[in-house]
Amino acid sequence: MKIPPNLYNKVVILGMVHTASIACGNIALQYLYVSFVKMIFATTPLVTVVLYHVMFNRSYDYYVNIAMVPLCVGSMLCTVGEINFSVLGFLAAVTATMLRGIKSILQDVLLKDERIDSISLLYHMSKPSLVIIAMATLVFERPAFTDPNVWKNISLWFLVGLSCLCAIGYNIMNFLVTFYTSPVTLQVLGNISMMLTVLFSLLIFQNEISLVSVTGIMCVMVGTVMYQKSNDIRNFVTHGLSRSLNDKYK
Repeated sequence: MKIPPNLYNKVVILGMVHTASIACGNIALQYLYVSFVKMIFATTPLVTVVLYHVMFNRSYDYYVNIAMVPLCVGSMLCTVGEINFSVLGFLAAVTATMLRGIKSILQDVLLKDERIDSISLLYHMSKPSLVIIAMATLVFERPAFTDPNVWKNISLWFLVGLSCLCAIGYNIMNFLVTFYTSPVTLQVLGNISMMLTVLFSLLIFQNEISLVSVTGIMCVMVGTVMYQKSNDIRNFVTHGLSRSLNDKYK
C-alpha cells in the first residue's frame, strides 16, 4: 500500500480536510436540527462546481449549471423556514459544506490523475485523521478516559466498532463513485441520503418544519433530477427540439 513520496502531502491534506469537515458537521449538529444541517449540506454540489472552476479553471456543462439553481434556492428556502437557528451552528455547517466540496475534488485528483487505488487512499488518509481526532479527544473529551462506565460498556464498544465498519464501507463506496463519475455527481447523489436523513429526523425527533422548508426540499429534489437528466435535456434541446422546429417550417 505504498504511495510515491511526492503524493503523501496531498493525501495528508485530504485527511485533514476530511477530519475538519466531520468536526464542523458535528459542531453544527450541536446547535441545529439534523434536518437543517442536511439542508445546508444540499448546496454542496453547487459549492463543488464553483470550487472546481476556481481551482482548475474547468467548467461544467451549461445544463449542469442550470440544475444548480433549484438546488441552491431550495436550500435557502429551507433556512428561511427553520425554527431552531444558531449563528455558530450555521457557520459551522457552511464551513463543513465547503470542506466537503474540497474533499471531493482532492480525492478525484488522487484517484483519477494520480491513480491511487481506493484502499490505499483510505489507508494513508486515515493516519493524519487518527492523529487529529486523538488530539482533539484528549483536549475536549478527557473526562471520558477516567469514566469507568465507558470502558465497561460492552454495547457501547460494539456500536463503536460497527460504526467504524460502516465508515470504512462508506468511504470506499465514496471513492469508487468519485472514480467512476465525478465529484459533483457524488455530492448530488448525497442529496438522496440528505432527504432520507431529514425524513428520519422528522419521524424520530418530531422536529418542527414549515411549509417553506417543504417547498425547499421539493426544489432540491427537482434540481437533483435536472442534474441527473442534464444529458437528456441537452440532447432534446439540441436535436429533438430543433428537428421539430425544422419539420414545422418546411
